[in-house]
Amino acid sequence: MQLRIHVYNNNIFKNLESILYSDDRKVARWFIENLPWEIYEQLSPQYEIQVQSAMQIRKTLGSNAIKNIKWFYFGTEQCEYLMPTLAEVKEAIQLMKEFDKKYVTKDIKQFVMVTPYYGHTKIKDRIIEVLAYLNQNAHSINPKTKIVEVVINDWWTWQLIKKHNLSNLKPILGRLLVKTLKNPLVDTFGLEKNVHIPGEMMKNKSPQEIQQLKKQIAQNQLQGFWRSALNNKYFIRFLNKKNIQRAGIDYQQDYPSLYQVQDIPIDIYYPYALIFVGRLCDTSALENVRRGYYAIDEICPRTCLKYDLNIQNFDTVGYKILQRWNSQYKSQINLNFKEDTLQKYENRLIYAPLI
Repeated sequence: MQLRIHVYNNNIFKNLESILYSDDRKVARWFIENLPWEIYEQLSPQYEIQVQSAMQIRKTLGSNAIKNIKWFYFGTEQCEYLMPTLAEVKEAIQLMKEFDKKYVTKDIKQFVMVTPYYGHTKIKDRIIEVLAYLNQNAHSINPKTKIVEVVINDWWTWQLIKKHNLSNLKPILGRLLVKTLKNPLVDTFGLEKNVHIPGEMMKNKSPQEIQQLKKQIAQNQLQGFWRSALNNKYFIRFLNKKNIQRAGIDYQQDYPSLYQVQDIPIDIYYPYALIFVGRLCDTSALENVRRGYYAIDEICPRTCLKYDLNIQNFDTVGYKILQRWNSQYKSQINLNFKEDTLQKYENRLIYAPLI
């Protein structure tokens, strides 16, 4: 398994050295200075997640795994308003090259573009402009591969690449387009307490037998969380027809069988698993209340870059829930892969030190 770094914006890119390579106190200071807390007074939960996840990576992939970064994923898939402008993409590429000079490894750093779903017509031109630039300059951006991989989270983006014959761009199916069952309440409370058994199935059964039956039903239901669309041969056949040879999926620590995918290499996003994404945005509603009630046509000013929210309306066990932009995430720290998943070199762990 290979390690890749996912950088959501240039503010993170500029401070990547401090986030990845400083001691815990310096990292904590960076969080305090760069993530102002108008809502809560305690330190951002992302600090704890970043420190613990980095330790897990070193433990699982080797002590030098983070130092030997070779690829960068840049951009966000969840919000179209966070789609980088062409100027921001050019700046990110330059930051990558500067990082490469400072932390030289055997291979030159490679750049991967992450794109969001498409909805607002004013964002359409931005996506087209960025993809055209990446296609035209792929040889200089990634001189080793001479292509730029593009993570697509909307089939319109895939059609755009094909329609304009952007042959230097290689699409990767994003995690928004891979169906996976995710329910943080199941991780916290389990299924046994909420299993409903029809009356006829409980006839002439002792309380112990009924309890055992509940466990069996809950175990059967949990099997749905152990598979994704990538385990479906018809979906893989469909991707092959579209010439998509890699797909993304969220990391979920309690379901290691999710990643035993045989027919396609996978990108595993860690340590933030997406719970949901929507057009309504509670974060942006902090400054424009309308955005929390209905979708509006105004371009969002990226209010989310000023806030970092921890959802605290119910207790969670072993993970945290965070609100970032129009999405909610649950942290998944403990790396729990089966050996064959780890040994498959084509698989990638996409590590986001900060979202």
